[in-house]
Amino acid sequence: MATILPPDGEEPVMPEIATKAPSPLSFPDYRYFWVARFTAVLATIAMVVVIGYQLYDTARTDYGMSIKEASFQLGLLGLFQFVPLAILTPVAGWAADRFERRSVAIFSNLIDIVIAATLGWFTWTDGLTLPLLFGLAALHGVARVFSGPAMSAIAPNIVPPAVLPRAIAMSSIAWQSASVVGPAAGGLIYAAHPTSVYIFAAAMLALSAFTISRVRPVLPPPAEVRRHPLREMADGLKFVWMERFLLGTITLDGDPVNQSVLHGFGYMPEERGLYPKMEIGDQLAYLARLHGIDKAAARRRADVLLDRLGLGARRNDKLEALSLGNQQRVQIAAALVHEPDVLILDEPFSGLDPLAVDEVVTVISEHAARGVPVLFSSHQLEVVERLCDDLVIIAEGRVAASGERDELRARYSGNRWSLQASADLGWVREHTGVDVAELAGTSLLFDADAKTADAVLRAALDLGAVVAFGPVRPTLGEIFRDVVTDSTNDEQEKEAAA
Repeated sequence: MATILPPDGEEPVMPEIATKAPSPLSFPDYRYFWVARFTAVLATIAMVVVIGYQLYDTARTDYGMSIKEASFQLGLLGLFQFVPLAILTPVAGWAADRFERRSVAIFSNLIDIVIAATLGWFTWTDGLTLPLLFGLAALHGVARVFSGPAMSAIAPNIVPPAVLPRAIAMSSIAWQSASVVGPAAGGLIYAAHPTSVYIFAAAMLALSAFTISRVRPVLPPPAEVRRHPLREMADGLKFVWMERFLLGTITLDGDPVNQSVLHGFGYMPEERGLYPKMEIGDQLAYLARLHGIDKAAARRRADVLLDRLGLGARRNDKLEALSLGNQQRVQIAAALVHEPDVLILDEPFSGLDPLAVDEVVTVISEHAARGVPVLFSSHQLEVVERLCDDLVIIAEGRVAASGERDELRARYSGNRWSLQASADLGWVREHTGVDVAELAGTSLLFDADAKTADAVLRAALDLGAVVAFGPVRPTLGEIFRDVVTDSTNDEQEKEAAA
């Protein structure tokens, strides 16, 4: 399996397009969204900090609790805000998929405005009690659990795909900066006047609700069949459980990748990370021992690999004494020395001469033949085409094409045909529906649909012997150029439409 990057010396991707992508803030909808996110987080964080202080103060002053008892109440306060998150997350996800996302976010803000107004009133009248604070904290948790999925679903729908990574980053900046400013603002305002912090929070939440209402409607995805909400929530939980990447879990053969499994990974980074002043034989044996291999076996594997890669006579040389190409061979040996179960290589053929490439390809192929999955990226498409079974072409940071090698070549073969015959083929120029690309006497390349190509073949057979005939399969380099060009054009059209 390979991830194919642009070949050296070629610039089909037109990288200057990426550098000219507009800022997310150049889109009015996103500006409203950013302000709404910042002000809502600022208000709620300020409220949470002050609620915690007031709960502790009320427990100590009005209920006569000790420091330990009042501190325990603070812990319970966090629990009261967490429980709605644990219970209502499936419901919140279902709501974000069923209702217009702006409406869900605005409704959450309105709940928090009611909470701020209630707390402000009871702070003004000195009527705060522990049950009231716990109840309002739980209600605040309910509002936040519904606001999160709704707000997260808005950003991807209001900016072009090319701008989305920056939009997500700036949304995170809004959250992080508000999380830092919120506690400080809440504390300072509370110190000036206790009730004012809730007036401030209500104003910020109202501003958030107003700005999110200015964003264009973000409708939920269409559904052909509406099922019972509980069934939809259950399906959502099942999907998250089955798609482990959503939980940040990496699996191998269905099992989570833990530390013991990682010992079976062989990884070669593009940037060399070996010790320049250490002898390469000792270095490889040391790396093998880090993977749990005993000393004798580690030395034996290091020697075998160095011999296979043409470095046996230099096993006692320091890494810095080797050429860049030979250093690359050592780097590959470091990934293989512990006989990995999975092999991941980043640009393994960089800096290697053709003979060295053949040696490395042979060693990697032997591992693949034993059932070891090999994933590598490379600019050298001729090596990729020769070595890999499954291919992925990436353009503009997205998967532009993927599939088995022969299937991919067949898919992008188009309507070009090759014909070699015993007689001159100049007559094909006059054949209806044929566009001759190259003609050299008895050899011909031409473009035509399948039916027309079959007619050309039959006509050639009537005039003499046909030596060879068939569709022309493009090389991987040709497929890459076509796919990257199409992907770039699509991105330009989307940005122009936006």
